[in-house]
Amino acid sequence: MADADQRGAPPMDGPGQSVPRTLADHLAKYALLTPDAPAIQHGDAVLTYAELDEQATQLAIRLRDLGVAHRARVAVEIPRSIDHFVALLAIFRAGGTHVPIDPDQPAERRQSIVEAAQVHVLIGRGLSIERLSAIAAAAPDTRDLAYIIHTSGSTGTPKGVMVSHEAFLHHLTRVLDIYGCSSGDRILMLAGPVFDVSLEQIGLAVLSGATLVLPDADFWMPQEISDKIAELGITVVDISPAYFRETLAHVERRDPRLRTLRLLNVGNDVIRYGDLQEWFAKDIPADVICCYGPTEGTITATVYPVTPAMAEGKNPSASVPIGSPLPGTRAYVLDEQLHPVEDGAVGELFISGPRVAAGYLNRAEETAARFLHDPFAGDSGTRMYRTG
Repeated sequence: MADADQRGAPPMDGPGQSVPRTLADHLAKYALLTPDAPAIQHGDAVLTYAELDEQATQLAIRLRDLGVAHRARVAVEIPRSIDHFVALLAIFRAGGTHVPIDPDQPAERRQSIVEAAQVHVLIGRGLSIERLSAIAAAAPDTRDLAYIIHTSGSTGTPKGVMVSHEAFLHHLTRVLDIYGCSSGDRILMLAGPVFDVSLEQIGLAVLSGATLVLPDADFWMPQEISDKIAELGITVVDISPAYFRETLAHVERRDPRLRTLRLLNVGNDVIRYGDLQEWFAKDIPADVICCYGPTEGTITATVYPVTPAMAEGKNPSASVPIGSPLPGTRAYVLDEQLHPVEDGAVGELFISGPRVAAGYLNRAEETAARFLHDPFAGDSGTRMYRTG
């Protein structure tokens, strides 16, 4: 972290004891511990942890000079790139809330998000900054919002889901243990920055001191990905079921191009046993975890690690279970009266715990209908999300 300005410094709890309150605080840790380790790679461009920390700090200072602090909302209209990574961490360091916007979306949609989120500052390509409205400053806190992710909005106005730093870090620390990420990992970020799974990939890299690797093109064709994994030494991949299915045809048995791959996460849609059976027949020595989670439950709420023996003999067209809740998360199947249903009975899935989002932006009635008090938690402050 730069010594020139301490406005981006992490909060302290006692003499010399740093309390990580945002992802930017974890970045500061690795900037000190492993300053020369690669933090992010995009094509031939690489930033070390020290360089990333310095760039994030300098941008955070510029944001603070514009008044960005507690509760200030900062939109980022930058495609998947190193600059987007720097902007995200700078916003967290300044104390603001990250609002990602796809720069390739129609201007009307982009403007609707800016207006709905009451964006104060806009960061664009080249890390240009535009102040849009006045900001009231206050001190950062774990209950502040980390980000507001907007749904597709295909049936109307985009819906913003508000997630706190507390929920985001709770999620990251849990999946970090499940995925076993470490500083030696090279985590591929296939998702675009407007999708919440990209935040999981970014967060896992920063929390573990690993390297985040960005594709060198907007989209890799399924026949390219094995070569790219080999070229870049990728160890962790998160992939959608549809993309996974298309990729299978281009993977060889015991494919030497995948020798560095140790973890394959498949999620964000229905996963069929047939695809997993085809993958396991390739005899690739990588763990497979099927993931499920709504944006309102902070990215991934349940996981189902699958082995070849578990997939063997299953109906190829059958869906893989969503698995078990992550540590600290509870999942219930309830009836219309919010009573637990019997095994095998039809009900509605609810997700409970610290990971539950703060609610919907500017939608108080819908928030009240979907984010409910958890009567089973024994804690009056615990909420559960009705997945629908």
